[in-house]
Amino acid sequence: MRLIHLLNAMNKNLYTLFLACLFLAACSSSSIKPEREPVDEIDVKPSIPMIETPEQVNKPSYEMKPVVVSLLKKAGNRMDAEDYDAAANFLERGISISPNNPVLWQRLATVRLKQGDFYQAEQLAVKSNVLGEANNELRLKNWKIIAEAKKLQKSGVQQ
Repeated sequence: MRLIHLLNAMNKNLYTLFLACLFLAACSSSSIKPEREPVDEIDVKPSIPMIETPEQVNKPSYEMKPVVVSLLKKAGNRMDAEDYDAAANFLERGISISPNNPVLWQRLATVRLKQGDFYQAEQLAVKSNVLGEANNELRLKNWKIIAEAKKLQKSGVQQ
């Protein structure tokens, strides 16, 4: 019985010791914030982008390399001759050289539309729109391709 009283007394002492440590830990935390150095100038950048000039808006985000121009001409000649497979090959070579050129993607979309691959034509026109977001004339052509492709897909025209 004495042993049980002794253990209870030890538990009470341990509990009291625990509370004392907890109290001391709470008191020792500092609420003093470190001083900040004064700021002479604040560099604030506007959250609204600056208005672009017409030259900046119309500047293409892609480079028209001479080899790409040549491939576009060859593809155009093949399209005029209704040789769409050869036209697609020329355009795909151009895309491998200049993958960010939205004109190449738009022309390839046109070829795929002529070939009856309406889904592919739509997807290529969408890609061209993303790449050529500043070129409204190109985007208009792309939207016409997308509309025509969707219309032909819905009508069930065989590919």
